[in-house]
Formats: sequence, structure tokens, C-alpha cells
Amino acid sequence: MNIMKKLLSSGLWQILFIVILLTGIASARADITVKPGEDIVKITVKNTGSSPIYVLNVLTIVGSGGDIVYTSGDISSADILKISPKKSYTFSWNTYDATDDTYKGKIYIGNTKKSLTSTFTKSFKVPERSKNVHFYTNKKSYKKGQNVGITLRNDGLDIVYVPNLYDTKWEIINQKTKEVIHIPFEGCNVEGQTSYGGCQPYYYELRHHNTAKQTWNQKDDSGKQVKPGTYIAKAVYSFDNSDLDKITIYTSKFVIK
Repeated sequence: MNIMKKLLSSGLWQILFIVILLTGIASARADITVKPGEDIVKITVKNTGSSPIYVLNVLTIVGSGGDIVYTSGDISSADILKISPKKSYTFSWNTYDATDDTYKGKIYIGNTKKSLTSTFTKSFKVPERSKNVHFYTNKKSYKKGQNVGITLRNDGLDIVYVPNLYDTKWEIINQKTKEVIHIPFEGCNVEGQTSYGGCQPYYYELRHHNTAKQTWNQKDDSGKQVKPGTYIAKAVYSFDNSDLDKITIYTSKFVIK
């Protein structure tokens, strides 16, 4: 056991087991799925041999400096999974708080339950993230009376603060006349985030890939169906949870027929 601990801490041992995993000596390979615009990195261990392999149900993520940035469980108490030939098991890591770095996954794998050894995957980077806030409708053209879905999405790394819809409302504007014909009052919904004080005049935190959504039923503030035409929606957000430095953003134009 002491010899194993010494080996695990040596760079030579780590390099050795990268080769074992990738060359198939352990009858397994690790496929890494990284999709731009998504937070989840998936590491799938596949049994490419004709006999079962065994994997400890723990994923550890290591940064470029060798520091552990994530572990999915306690190694000492984790279950050992049996993976039959041609079967696979997928680990997931949410890169929500990850920095722009190069990472490796560390997995414990073996041909028997008693022969588990640490193995490193190939290096990968976290999914590419844009640094923008997007404001858009779910369609570009709507029939009369059809609901218009409006979304403000934070695709940047910084927290974006959105005034809730009772405080600073999203406006619907007739693009031709510039008239504000609707101010939403209900249905404020911020995905995956906590508001300060519920639906009161406070700010919502929009973290990376979270959204604030609103639905417009094509009626003006008097409850009447608006006329066919071209419209846009307007919102404000900030990088500070105050009334300072508000940024105005508009959707692309959309048409009501």
C-alpha cells in the first residue's frame, strides 16, 4: 500500500497510466465531450475489451498546476462500478465556476476490484464562453395573438444584475412609431437564481448561462391586441446591483402579422 501511494504521487506513474488508458492496455478508453456554450464536461469511460473492467465512482479534476479543483465524492467510501464489455459509464463536471485553464480528469480503473489504479485523461479546456449579454425573442415572426417569448441571457463570466420586472420593466416598442405600447408587470422568472426580496423592487443575479424570461401576449397596457407591425423589446442590466451604470439592450426586430 505504501509503494502504491509513492507511485501515485510520482509524475512517472501518472504518465504511465495516461498511456495505459489511451493505448487500451486496461481495455478501456476515456472520451471527453466539451461543447461550446455549455457548462457540462462529460468524461465517458468505455470498455473496449472482452472482459469486465472496474471503475471507482469518483471523478477528480486537476488543473494545469496539479491542484485539485473538483472531486465528485470520497474515494474511501465510493462504490466500485462494474462495466461490461462494450458498455460505458459517464462522469460529469459542471464547469460553472471554472477558470480559463487546462484540465485533466483523474479516474481509478482496473481489470479487477482490487487492482484499481489512478489514470489521467488527456488534457482539455473548459467550454468556450462568450463575454456577452444577449436579449432575444424566441421567433422572428408571430401570428396575431401568439405569445412572444423574450429572454435575457448572460453568456459572460461576470455576474449580471437584472432589475426585476416590477422595478424596471421590459418594454415593447413599436419600431415605426417608437411608441412604448406595453410594459410587462407579471411573470418575472429568473432561471436558477435567487432574487433579493422575492418579486420586489430588487435585483436578480444572473450568473453564467442563466436567463431571465418574460412572455408578452401581444396586448397593450389597456388589454387590446396590438396592430400588425414591427416591434422590439427593451431591457436594462448592470454589473453592479444598484441603479448606477445601467446598460440598455434591445432585441432584434420581430414582426406581428
